[in-house]
Amino acid sequence: TYGMHIDVNGGATLGASNQFTNTGTLNISDGTQYAMYISGFSSRPSYFTNEGDLNIEDMDYIAYANSNGTFTQTSAGTTSGYGILKQIGTVNMDGTFETSGSDPEHISLEVGGGSTTFDLSSAVFNLRAAGTAGKGVAGGNDYVNILGSATLAGSIFNISFEGGYTP
Repeated sequence: TYGMHIDVNGGATLGASNQFTNTGTLNISDGTQYAMYISGFSSRPSYFTNEGDLNIEDMDYIAYANSNGTFTQTSAGTTSGYGILKQIGTVNMDGTFETSGSDPEHISLEVGGGSTTFDLSSAVFNLRAAGTAGKGVAGGNDYVNILGSATLAGSIFNISFEGGYTP
């Protein structure tokens, strides 16, 4: 199941599309597979744009965009959660991405199905380091895991040190 499913029916008229834009606060929880699944069909795409606050709780996948789905976050948007943002369609990443909760967490960017690159050149990542795994290795600290290729020039990584940890 999905916390939210944005879809265009396969029987829809060619050229039809489905556009969802979040400009306020959107809380998604209790899905068992993906927090958000953005799916479309050939010549009938689906779009999700985050211009506000997207809060995702307790799901392994933040979002999944199929080959005709698009996930976009503008510079005004913030996604708070953890897990995998899987790109098979188009993912345009800007704004702020931050992990939620106090346990060590990750934001994974996974390229699949013919897509090649994440453009993170305008993204800001807010991460935490508690030092519990020692020497700054992933596991005790939040981290960004990129599975594929990414453009990072211009990205900002803010790391807060918690629990008395000083590197």
